[in-house]
Amino acid sequence: MGMAGYGGMSGMTISSEMGGYSNGMGGMGFPGGMDQIESNAPELPTSIGQMGPDDMSSVDLTTLNANVERLAAQFNANTDDVFKAALKDQLLKTIADSFELRQSMQSSEAKLLAKKLALIEEQIKLRERNRETIIQQRLKKMIGETP
Repeated sequence: MGMAGYGGMSGMTISSEMGGYSNGMGGMGFPGGMDQIESNAPELPTSIGQMGPDDMSSVDLTTLNANVERLAAQFNANTDDVFKAALKDQLLKTIADSFELRQSMQSSEAKLLAKKLALIEEQIKLRERNRETIIQQRLKKMIGETP
């Protein structure tokens, strides 16, 4: 699982089956186009914390980060305080979702690495127990004697 630019984790894809992303404002039509934000936002679950383990693999960290950038740009380009407050809330939630996903990805990677390490350590112990046999088999192979 390798994610470009992110500690070797793999790219994941966003699922359109996950339900619509809501800004929690009910499309109240704030100046600057709150409805526009909703229509441009990809479909995301209400919260990363509400997602099951299978759903985590369907969220794309790149998409979350793109949403953070898009929301920040809209926040910085807008002058309406009420609209900026709504954008700030969305930005905070999206950043938190991104953080949770990164934590989950790193935790999964750590578990996989721990399993791999345990397997390698077991192989080392097995080879050490069979050291003489392995050496003798290699010697016989190298000098043309069949083991």
